[in-house]
Amino acid sequence: MLAFFTFYVIIRAHKLISCFTRGIAMMIGVIGLSFALRAGHEPNPCNENLVPETERVVALLRAEGHEVMTSSQWEIALRLNAEQVNLICVVTKHRDGVSYLDSDEVILQSVEAFEARGGVDEVVIVANPFIHLQGARSKAKGFGLKVRKVPISDGLASTRSRISGRRGVPSGPWSTPSAECSLAGLVRSSTMLGRRVSSRDIGGFLFKKVFLDKYLLISYITIHI
Repeated sequence: MLAFFTFYVIIRAHKLISCFTRGIAMMIGVIGLSFALRAGHEPNPCNENLVPETERVVALLRAEGHEVMTSSQWEIALRLNAEQVNLICVVTKHRDGVSYLDSDEVILQSVEAFEARGGVDEVVIVANPFIHLQGARSKAKGFGLKVRKVPISDGLASTRSRISGRRGVPSGPWSTPSAECSLAGLVRSSTMLGRRVSSRDIGGFLFKKVFLDKYLLISYITIHI
């Protein structure tokens, strides 16, 4: 009981602090991460959806009084209104010129671009909410960045519900983890990326479905008591 009370107090305190800091004008960096490359057919449907989502996030942050600069992976940048989102960096390839351009590299190059222009107080990650967003946020935190969670748009949320087949889960930042993808979706996305699904992938997926979904839902309920 004491452990639950302590957890509740920490969550409440974090929410109050977040409400306070969100009222202060900050410099925020928005990082757009593409998903599932289709050679010769970019932006693919997923990345097409991430274009208006990036622009919506930037507009929302500005409406809250923040200054914003954006860095985006090239597949999304193809359709972005560069002036509208203050696009300062388009990440096209790995810095070593050989390695695969993964999320880590996009985030690190984005941070370099932000630092060259005075740095940012927080970052917002824009990515595929079904299988990519939660992991990308964790990577950014691992690099020491303060990550601001912005609820995904209704359009992306409804798409998520149609694909996953889930009903009755509250929408918002607590309900958009990578755990909400289906196993079939995991196989399809891996196929699109040109790699096989390993036993490690399946094990991680099952762990998220069995544990992470329940944890996030309990957290959501706790916060809204």
